[in-house]
Amino acid sequence: MSMTSARKVVGRAVLDAGFRASLFNSPAKALEGYDLTADEFAALCAIPADILDGFAHQLEEWIALSLLAYGAEDGAGLSGAAWGEEGAAGGGTSSNPWLAQLASALDIRGNAGVGG
Repeated sequence: MSMTSARKVVGRAVLDAGFRASLFNSPAKALEGYDLTADEFAALCAIPADILDGFAHQLEEWIALSLLAYGAEDGAGLSGAAWGEEGAAGGGTSSNPWLAQLASALDIRGNAGVGG
């Protein structure tokens, strides 16, 4: 079902700043391999960059605050070292188990979200 792919794209765009930038700079390339209808493709391309960026930053703040509130050792945000050496959700091993669990649950790391 392609709606699953559309959800994966949105989830990945929210959590992976590099993918989000690619989605806005080169949407056809970023969406290559995802099973999307023409309407879904158009809808994803029509998402305003500032809205998605704002939501991603707000989510990062909420997560960081919740990690601090629950005594997590690593309050890192959704970028940089929290995602591993590559600094994005697409690669590396997370130094923050909570973020790794979130990415795994959303099935967005690496190429896991492609094709389905």
